[in-house]
Amino acid sequence: MKKYLNALKQVLPSLRLDYILLFWSAFFINYCTLGYRFLTSSNMLELVNLPIYIILFTLAIVFIGISISYYFSKKFFLKLVVGYFIYAASSYFIFISRNVNNPDLSPLKFLKNGFWELKFIVPSLIILAIGIISRYLFRELGLRSKFNRLGYSYTKELYLLSILTSSFAINDNKLFRSISSNLDIFLNEDLSDYFPRILALTTSVMLIGFLLVSFFIFKALSDFKSNQPSIEMAITSSLFWAVVFNYTLQLGIRTDEALFGQFIFPGGTLYQIIILFLVYLTVYVLINKYVYASVLISFSGVAVSVANYIKSNMRNEPLLVTDFSWLKQFKLILGFVDSKIAILIVLAVLASIVAIVFLRKRWVAGQIIKQTKIRLIMAASILSAFVAVYSIFVNEENKRIVDGVPVVSKVNNWLDIAYMGHMTNARYKSLMYVWTKQLTKPIMERPEDYSEERIEELVDKYTKRAQAINEERSADITERTVIYILSESLADPSRIPAVTLSKDIIPNIRTIISKNTGGLMRSDGYGGGTANMENQSLLSLPYYNLSSAVSVMNTEVVPKMTYLPSISNLYDSKNRIAIHLGGAATYSRNDFYRRLGFEKFIATDGTAFEPEVIEEVGLYPSDEATYENVLLNIDESKSQFFSVITYQNHIPWLYGEPSDVFGSSPEFTDAQNSELSNYARLVYQTDIVTKEFLDKLSQLDKDVTVVFYGDHLPGLYPDSIFSDNPELQYQAEYFIWSNHESKKLDYDYVNSSDFTAALLAHTDSKVTPYYALMTDVLDYASINQTQLSDDARTIANDLKLIQYDLMAGAKYLSRNENFFSKQP
Repeated sequence: MKKYLNALKQVLPSLRLDYILLFWSAFFINYCTLGYRFLTSSNMLELVNLPIYIILFTLAIVFIGISISYYFSKKFFLKLVVGYFIYAASSYFIFISRNVNNPDLSPLKFLKNGFWELKFIVPSLIILAIGIISRYLFRELGLRSKFNRLGYSYTKELYLLSILTSSFAINDNKLFRSISSNLDIFLNEDLSDYFPRILALTTSVMLIGFLLVSFFIFKALSDFKSNQPSIEMAITSSLFWAVVFNYTLQLGIRTDEALFGQFIFPGGTLYQIIILFLVYLTVYVLINKYVYASVLISFSGVAVSVANYIKSNMRNEPLLVTDFSWLKQFKLILGFVDSKIAILIVLAVLASIVAIVFLRKRWVAGQIIKQTKIRLIMAASILSAFVAVYSIFVNEENKRIVDGVPVVSKVNNWLDIAYMGHMTNARYKSLMYVWTKQLTKPIMERPEDYSEERIEELVDKYTKRAQAINEERSADITERTVIYILSESLADPSRIPAVTLSKDIIPNIRTIISKNTGGLMRSDGYGGGTANMENQSLLSLPYYNLSSAVSVMNTEVVPKMTYLPSISNLYDSKNRIAIHLGGAATYSRNDFYRRLGFEKFIATDGTAFEPEVIEEVGLYPSDEATYENVLLNIDESKSQFFSVITYQNHIPWLYGEPSDVFGSSPEFTDAQNSELSNYARLVYQTDIVTKEFLDKLSQLDKDVTVVFYGDHLPGLYPDSIFSDNPELQYQAEYFIWSNHESKKLDYDYVNSSDFTAALLAHTDSKVTPYYALMTDVLDYASINQTQLSDDARTIANDLKLIQYDLMAGAKYLSRNENFFSKQP
């Protein structure tokens, strides 16, 4: 028991009276200084009995001053200066992190931004002066010998240093402004409520937030100097890495504007630092070797920060939890990375290996935690913290978690911006918050009226609805060949404000849209989201009904489904062909098409079927090559279904022909104008070869219908260009074309999940009960409807019930195969 008590004393130095009096003296000093500032700011100072507080404040100052007299020396003063500098630098760095989206704040303007926090300088100088005077008086009055009997205590010296340093932190101007603006504790004029809040705030900030942290830092510095690993070193290092990588992660996704008056929402920075701290402390506890753990943390932190930056620039989306599945395709990842960055990655790996080999026996060698029980207790404590956070978010109701949980409740409940997407949430609530939501949120909220009986009612309802629709239709979609073509990043730049093109780059596609069913499709991503468009177009299940935490449907949703209701299911498995002249493993496409029953998936690697034609335009396989592989696999004697994904217009864009095709905008940088021109030239080629492809299909005896769509805009446009029309950022061209007849239906604006319903209407084809529902959604409850009627809201809810059952529910529809495959 004694050894555990000694271990406890390393954290809580002692239960002796002098320690308790020191703490409460420091507490009262900070209670007064902090309370004075809040009272002054709220014009309530006259309501307080100042003389009593002044007397007690003075006594507390004198007591601490006398207490440090025994320890006061040049060495003590130097430690105090170092502690203050560490605090000032940390405070400033966190302040810069919180303002990473503020274009008017320059990190190098130290004085203007308040690097030197001196609000506690006067009380500290008085304390030091009293210490010096006391030391002199003890010597002159002959009391030094009696005073020496108290003895030197290393722990008490750290305790005193921690008290003084933490007092500077508590009175930090930046902290005060943050508390004032976010906690609203000074707005209540009732003093009976006011002072308990100040009391609670001072206690929590001093005891938990700073005093213990300061103690660990001073202890860690001492252990570092003596070259001995310790728990305090692990804790301090974890906090250091958390503060550093909090900044680098947010820097990688920064923008230049505030949102709802905030450059980062309340609690966002602190939440991310806490989560990173717990993760890094876990690494130290599990590895239990300081050098190994430090190298691993530093390397992984840099790697994740760089990946976050690269993905943000390429796809306007932060690094997400699901992106780590790409590690299995490391070669493909390097293909997207600049060669200079690839070299730096290799050098970083080599540097990490050298650091481990050179330092592991020379620097802080040995175990961090030597007692197994202490190590287990720490591991259990960290795990409990993660479980607590997980359970809080899992039990979220109506997009709110339980109130009153420090930091966590604030960052989640202050303002709901989930509808703005992962990037905005990561920028203003932190990347770790987005990762937390991904790991804890269900893929879809359960509709209130979901039950087996309700699903059976819908089966009956839409079976009858299909009968009514089929009375007015005569064709069967399975008697023709259908080709779905996802055209990578195709979206007309001329629709973007301030963009000027040297010529129309999609004249053929524009003509096709004017004569056939077509218009604009709403994309769920900007600069990315290809797999989600592909998934929705085939399954008809919209992304907009899913949880905001879902990133990639193929990897997060599809594995949880027992049945995939794809239009391809209406065709024989041997007649289902997927073509993508890239890797089959990307976005788990190989597994997706395997589960859809496609016997043939043509890709450059990862499948048994290689393309017969492969040539590049720019950096990737050309659209013409993709179309040639489609033509080579069409069998006019059969009805086939093709799912085709092009690759030509994928980022990065590098193509210089024809030189008379170019684009520009006065609002773009030279680099952005260069990207726009290269992109325009690639799309110009797509337009030409798409018309040639359709002309060849027109010569076939077999009826063929093509559903063609751009999956998203290229991520080359600055966010500011869409400020006046945010929807424009998520719109791309689409058309439905048939080789033997021309038909134009009034579907000018659709979701990718509407394609099959629109295809069946375009071809006058009969529907199954499932597609009867999707037809009603298309006609009455899709994104083209600005305001839903009561009947339309019922249809939208019917869709949610069906989608929930398929994706996250009890799979009641698995007993009703006719709902998906049979025309009533």
